[in-house]
Amino acid sequence: MLSVERASQGGSINKSGEKQKLPMLKIRRCLNLGLKSKMSTFLSRLFKKGGAKSGVMQRIMSIFWNGVNQDLGRAILGQTNFFNHPLKCKIAVQNIMLIHVVLLFIGSKGISQSANPINQSPAEDDWSLPAYVKKSGNAGLFWEYTFKDADNLILTWKQLNPAEGIYNWAILDTAVTLNIPFFLRIWASDTSHVPKWVKTKYPDMPVLHWGRPGETYPDLLGKTSPGNFYAIWNKGFAQEFKVFLKAFKSRNYLSSPNLKFMYVPAAWRWNEWELGPMLQELLNKAPITPANFELWFKEHLNDYADASNGYQYKMVFTGYGRIENPIYYAGKEPWFFNLNDTLNGSNELTDYAVSIGMSVREGAQEYFNSSNDHYSWGAPSKTINNINYQYINEKHPLHLDPRRIIGTENEGFCNPAMLGACSYYHVKMSTLKALQLRVNWLNTNDRLIAFDPSLFQYARLTMNKNVFNSPDAWVSLRQTYDPFFSANPPNPVYNSARWVHRVTLPYRNWEKWLYQRDVAPNGMVKPVYPLNSNFWFDRFNYEAFEAMQTNKATGNNYIYFEVDSAFIFGGRNQVELKISYLDNFNGNWWVEYDSNGPGVYKQSQKISNNNTNQWKTVSIALPDAGFSNRQNGNMDFRIFNGGVNDLSVRFVRLIKMNNPVTSTNEVPSAQEKVKVFPNPANSVLNFVSDVPIKMVTVFDKNGRLLFHTNKNQVSISDLSPGLHIAEVITADNQILRVKFLKSN
Repeated sequence: MLSVERASQGGSINKSGEKQKLPMLKIRRCLNLGLKSKMSTFLSRLFKKGGAKSGVMQRIMSIFWNGVNQDLGRAILGQTNFFNHPLKCKIAVQNIMLIHVVLLFIGSKGISQSANPINQSPAEDDWSLPAYVKKSGNAGLFWEYTFKDADNLILTWKQLNPAEGIYNWAILDTAVTLNIPFFLRIWASDTSHVPKWVKTKYPDMPVLHWGRPGETYPDLLGKTSPGNFYAIWNKGFAQEFKVFLKAFKSRNYLSSPNLKFMYVPAAWRWNEWELGPMLQELLNKAPITPANFELWFKEHLNDYADASNGYQYKMVFTGYGRIENPIYYAGKEPWFFNLNDTLNGSNELTDYAVSIGMSVREGAQEYFNSSNDHYSWGAPSKTINNINYQYINEKHPLHLDPRRIIGTENEGFCNPAMLGACSYYHVKMSTLKALQLRVNWLNTNDRLIAFDPSLFQYARLTMNKNVFNSPDAWVSLRQTYDPFFSANPPNPVYNSARWVHRVTLPYRNWEKWLYQRDVAPNGMVKPVYPLNSNFWFDRFNYEAFEAMQTNKATGNNYIYFEVDSAFIFGGRNQVELKISYLDNFNGNWWVEYDSNGPGVYKQSQKISNNNTNQWKTVSIALPDAGFSNRQNGNMDFRIFNGGVNDLSVRFVRLIKMNNPVTSTNEVPSAQEKVKVFPNPANSVLNFVSDVPIKMVTVFDKNGRLLFHTNKNQVSISDLSPGLHIAEVITADNQILRVKFLKSN
């Protein structure tokens, strides 16, 4: 955390860790107590009897050792003396070992270790990119990672506003001047974080408890909070906080390039907005009608937007990207209707935040199988042949404006609270899901990155790219059900036609500008290789089939793919495919692709399988790809199993080997098909084409994305003088690149 300690004569900022680790001696003592128990000795013998290798015990040690810290101990047991308690130490270690024994003897039964997706390893994947790929500006890893792109600064209302009309901005004044990027959270609703003068002035402000009776939480400032919060819509609270925001506005902190973003509103635990767990408390202690609550909420966010001084996109609303969990609204349906659009499945509070220019964030990316139908993020789903496919609405405000932030977190893996969820598989899938949702800021940590640093470097380099400047497109071939909706079957009170498919139909694939579709008569695939796990986390998250396979027995020897036409359509393109597949037979297979010439099914190099029963990733060069939708079903390429054996594939990535921004391979005659005037220009640029223009994207001379718009007349007054590149996509999906000069 970007922690701040004020010296007696002023403010100074020092870089330090956010959470104080328990003394290593206590952890070691606790671990030894657990391992020396009779039950642990018995379980160790079972490991040996089952042929378990030392790596299994190493994983147990890793889960216990790396995941335990002071805050977590409090969160799990509600006390701080856990590591001094011999019996609890024994039970903790025994439980971890027991779960691994169950997996060893039951969970892995009937499936080879190489085939079980939970046993994936980094050696099976390839996350390399061409040298031209550079990190985008508004993107990165934040908070708990050593080499983070944005550190964490937590302040409290009480700290910043110690007396009525008196403010202490020394810490923030210093923070914005340092060359340390950070994001900001202001704790303002916990009763321990509200100024004393506010409590004295309004002694009757209602206090609500978050969560179960007696549930506490670590406030990340070195204390365990009882979890009591003021009703922030209370008239006195709302009035004084509005004054505070006006004072914050006068400082114009969000204009600083060092302050990357700020969580809003300053409510509940860790500034993470979730009303459901507090709804009953609200009704009991601080009653307000749903309609009046919505009016207050919108006014509250408007106050934040005003305080941003035009930097609303740096204010990140932390609510859901979809409907709230219906479990909290049983018997309270008017609240559910007011806060959610049940027809579309969107969250009306998030929708409002986005409509006034704010950004979004949602935690718990660990539960990657439930991150479907995020209508409020522009990530809904559509049903094709009784299968759900999530897609991105590229015209949604969050995706049209590269300044906006879409944030998420997967830092929760590998701690005792998520027993079993500590593998490369878990880390990889949560990261890929974030990328599919177009997340551009990811909260992770060192122990997750250690599984495969190249995966996270890949994420850093490809976040906040759009379909025009992205170096690659990909699809993760998989199928599952959404546990969020399946655990909440339709309620007649707020049912809708769009809800039924979420409960009854599977979700297939994670797709980013590359789409796998079933194509008759020879391209109907079957999902294979289910996750085989008895861990609580995987059961809750729902097990998934993590590959697709051809079906030779029914004459389906192909897997078909379509490339998004805005990514590539026509022309001669030098690309490379990276395909992750299971080498479980002796024989050859290959790719057949729509080339730039007459070859609609041009054959690639042959790939030889050697029956190693290992997952591998192979690179296949396609030097003249056209991808003009000329194959069966308007597809662009297909994988052929060779006609002898069935081929299983779990991931396909298509890479542009030349920089898509500076390359002109797609349309050499762009200047003839689109007119740009005046050129050079100082304030306004006009684009004219015989074919209607769908989108204009502007880059600087180094390929850095500046903005994109669907208008033919573009304001360029804010651009720096010099050479720029405009990429125009027309209604017939042609990509035209032209250069223009911004004059002084």
